[in-house]
Amino acid sequence: MLSEAPPQTKSQSRIERIDALRGLALLGIILANIGSFTDYDALPPAQRQALGSTFLSEMLNMLNNVLIETKFLTIFSILFGVGFSVMLTNAQTRGSAGRADNFRAYFLWRMTVLLLIGCVHTWLLWWGDILRNYALVGMLLVLTVNWSDKWVLRVGLFCAVFLTGTVFILNAALSLQQYPYDIAQVYQVFRTGTYWDVVGANWTIDPLHNFVQDSPITFATVTGRVLLGVWLGRIGYFRHPDRFRQLTNRWLGWGFSVGVLASVAFWALRHGVLNLDSPWLVWVPFALAGGMLLHALAYVALFMRLYERVRSQQWLRLFIPIGCMSLSNYLLQSVFGVALFYGWPHGPQLMGQVNAVSGTVIALGIYALQVLMSQWWLHRHGQGPVEGLWRWLAPARV
Repeated sequence: MLSEAPPQTKSQSRIERIDALRGLALLGIILANIGSFTDYDALPPAQRQALGSTFLSEMLNMLNNVLIETKFLTIFSILFGVGFSVMLTNAQTRGSAGRADNFRAYFLWRMTVLLLIGCVHTWLLWWGDILRNYALVGMLLVLTVNWSDKWVLRVGLFCAVFLTGTVFILNAALSLQQYPYDIAQVYQVFRTGTYWDVVGANWTIDPLHNFVQDSPITFATVTGRVLLGVWLGRIGYFRHPDRFRQLTNRWLGWGFSVGVLASVAFWALRHGVLNLDSPWLVWVPFALAGGMLLHALAYVALFMRLYERVRSQQWLRLFIPIGCMSLSNYLLQSVFGVALFYGWPHGPQLMGQVNAVSGTVIALGIYALQVLMSQWWLHRHGQGPVEGLWRWLAPARV
């Protein structure tokens, strides 16, 4: 039996857990996003077979869809909300109501800068950005400063489950997700176009540009996840995990049963194995939204349980450096993806040339390199390069 971890200060323990979990979430994000860079999901069956390892690749691709896709981005979103809660608590602890007003102004400017960073990322590098959604949802978080913990949780669950399910139903009923572009043509530009051709394609496929088709359900889910993170930060889940063992156990039980089943059902729905044509199945989107959220929370719960153990904590602490500079590493994953798979950098140009097995190996290699680079950088600097730029553009005033 593994023994308990040695005692640490509350602030140190809390920060380490959050950074390590954020670093682990980045591993899931690169594994989920690699399919977009390789374009494997969109390849016709004949071309997939030509790439070899068909059964293994298809199985790995399915496991990626069920176990990783959306789950680790959910964790990343939750931790964004936790970060807001920590910053607000620190501001309130340091001073008066006037300082709280200063915090609102500071945080709004901080989110404005993050929005600009996200726009640069989306239009000039890779279209699949999440930072702008965080920035826009973050601007709304200042409205929650005086909300009770229960109200934050209720609104978060409403957005993450009910509102998400409702938008999903409306999208299907009104046929709203009909895109004004041919995705195959867009990816052909990514493969063979010049840099400025790619910039144009990024704008064409930009989720905010295609607001009706993409953004309502994204904002509903992201808002819900972020508010759930705000609630977890407020109640001190990461600071005092021993006080929430019952909650952690519930997440483990429900998430690895109902949550995994919901993720399998969502995979079946997306791949045409399951359909929701019957009006009697109107409840399914709500069950899927809630179930997949539970699946992600089960990963959080498992992480928290393992972090209490000496041996597993030693391994999990390896994720701390990459989590400490998560913004820089999130953007760097896009740099690696474009450099390896797109045509314009004149690199390997691997888009459409690798199967799911090779794509996974490449994703793991990118992440391993990021771990080493993060350790090297933080030995010489106090924070990541983009984090430093963000802090310089939005200096703390509270």
